[in-house]
Amino acid sequence: MTETLDSLIESVDSDEGYLAEAWLLRLRTFEFSHRDAARFLLWLPKLQPHLGCCEINLSHGTTDLDRPAALIEFHTGGWSGAEELISAMLGHFWIAHLHAKWSRGGHFTFEVPETLPERRTAHAPASTPERQEAPPPAPSRRTERRE
Repeated sequence: MTETLDSLIESVDSDEGYLAEAWLLRLRTFEFSHRDAARFLLWLPKLQPHLGCCEINLSHGTTDLDRPAALIEFHTGGWSGAEELISAMLGHFWIAHLHAKWSRGGHFTFEVPETLPERRTAHAPASTPERQEAPPPAPSRRTERRE
């Protein structure tokens, strides 16, 4: 049975400001879709009470391309518990895809566009061009030798 994002979020567990190793393992092995990654990042500020020393802010703005987006700023301050979470998150293709900026001191910014592209897998092109058959081979100019 494949775990759902909701079950991952609902099961978050921590102890004295550090996320439980079992939960971090579930996060590391979770298979995120593009939409799951966006939902997880939008939920991330609600994780802050489980973490001892970091700041997670959600605001709305625009991307570098002037497109409307939710901006998630995660400030780890170099704290090991938050750095461990960031490491687990950035190990996922779609979360890394939404990662927009890093700056010294543990400052990470993620951009979640207001409108996500239509569903597709990470490995499939947006549209599949119609397959064209190769043209038939050119007639051979070679002549047979007669004896």
